[in-house]
Amino acid sequence: MTLENYKAKLNNLKPYTSHQEKSALIKNIGNDASLIDIARELGTDPKSEIEAHAFIFKVREISVSDIADLTHVCPECNYQNIINISIPSMFFQGDHEGYHDIDIGLFDDIDELEGDIINTISIDKYNSLYSLLKENNKKIFNPEFTMTCVKCKHSVTRELNPGSIVSKFSIANVYEQYLDISSYTSMTKADTDSMIPFEREIFMGLIQKKEDEKK
Repeated sequence: MTLENYKAKLNNLKPYTSHQEKSALIKNIGNDASLIDIARELGTDPKSEIEAHAFIFKVREISVSDIADLTHVCPECNYQNIINISIPSMFFQGDHEGYHDIDIGLFDDIDELEGDIINTISIDKYNSLYSLLKENNKKIFNPEFTMTCVKCKHSVTRELNPGSIVSKFSIANVYEQYLDISSYTSMTKADTDSMIPFEREIFMGLIQKKEDEKK
């Protein structure tokens, strides 16, 4: 996929609803679902794994929050760290290089490139182009992040699992929120299903505020 097409697809993504959020959480139970399956549950239409990977993060950014809060247990000292990861920082970091007349974009594999040049270059040039594509992929979309323990300063680089950031809540927490909303308001399950996740979270905050004022 060329860079221009990729950017256009990202810009056209729509927030997912609470119903879609639940469906993706259920799909991800057991970690058996593919990234493409999860991305489609969230209302996107990826054509490849790498596209699905990026779509999940981008649509999560506009549906839940642009910050993902993670807990990381340091492998060196077992200290539990709370980490805030910026999703926008995963996209378009650095300049992108071309190779001859090929438009560099986000590609799963070098064979996706169009043009006869792939069939005529030497193996060394092929390997060089493959490395260039991988490097450019990271500049276009890179889910890797480095975690540094606040206690012992040990650092480790990981790739953020997209299935773990679809929601701020577990599926059990989401159903609890549904119960609270229906108990304290006249809203139906269908009303809650149609909410974008960040709207539901705001609504839950207002309910909690009212309950605190009563007390």
